[in-house]
Amino acid sequence: MIAIFRACDYKKLFMIRLNDITNIPNAITFSRVPLAFCWLAFYHDKRIQLAIIVLIILTDMVDGYLARRLHLITDFGKVFDPICDKVISLFAFFCFYFLGNISLMYLIIFLLRDIFIFFALPIYFLFFRYTKIKWHARFFGKITTALQFLAILVFTLSLDFINIFLLLIFIFSIISIFDYVIFFVKKIKILRKFV
Repeated sequence: MIAIFRACDYKKLFMIRLNDITNIPNAITFSRVPLAFCWLAFYHDKRIQLAIIVLIILTDMVDGYLARRLHLITDFGKVFDPICDKVISLFAFFCFYFLGNISLMYLIIFLLRDIFIFFALPIYFLFFRYTKIKWHARFFGKITTALQFLAILVFTLSLDFINIFLLLIFIFSIISIFDYVIFFVKKIKILRKFV
């Protein structure tokens, strides 16, 4: 751990430009959080709920596209986007649990995976982004997030095959947790060689 701290460029560590936070793609990303609360507020109106969750999914695709198209990809956005995804998924699945739609076992697995990423990303942003360790989205993580959003959509529509999505999320969440742990362990070992 000492080697990791030595590898950081502390002059750049907390240099987050205001433009990085307020640019169009990141503003679209942030809009997903209040939309999640709107989704819950209209719990008894499935049509409005459906429109909101579709809008959330669309913003998740549009922000990345605009960031690449407008050359506005930032370190802040790389961390902020998946954190917003985690906030929404945790919020939604907590709601599903308290409404009796999912079991405690499913909730715990979903929590373990999302909380791990929720804390791992800020740690990377603070201590690793100016080292030789570069963050990039993991394949299994992308699949798990996509399944989570689809599951929220299926829950909203009250479709019968939701258990299939829950089982897939359960499997990919476990794989994703191990994948991220292995990723960080390997990267830290590589970093130590250069310090």
